[in-house]
Amino acid sequence: MERSKRIIRITLLLAGFVMLLMGIVAGGYRDIWTKAVMVCMECVGIG
Repeated sequence: MERSKRIIRITLLLAGFVMLLMGIVAGGYRDIWTKAVMVCMECVGIG
């Protein structure tokens, strides 16, 4: 039972890491960065 839980955790961790890398390769970080900058500028009143 303990071994199967460990395998599931490692598998999910690896799957999450792979999806994170796929998002970075696809350029998703640029979209997030742009939105974050716009939100910050709106909060300060610049944008």
